[in-house]
Amino acid sequence: MGTLLKRYGGWKAAIALHWSGYPREKQQRAVLYAFAAYAVITLLIVAQVIAQLGSTGERLEMEHISNPVAGRKNFKSIPPDSNTVTNQKREHEK
Repeated sequence: MGTLLKRYGGWKAAIALHWSGYPREKQQRAVLYAFAAYAVITLLIVAQVIAQLGSTGERLEMEHISNPVAGRKNFKSIPPDSNTVTNQKREHEK
């Protein structure tokens, strides 16, 4: 982990040095273009979500979920989950 942090620190310093070498106008233009791209992508995603929500003309119907286990007579055939097995082991250890 220390090696990764050292590499990141060196990379970050190199980027900062390169960025500070640009004139102020180029820095401002780069930030403006990055923000404009972010705003366009955000607007496209919001428009897509609104279009998808608006395209569903039907109302959503709620249906009850049936329990597939409720009809079974032998519940022992269902394998236990890992928490049940772990709790049973702890009870036996006490």
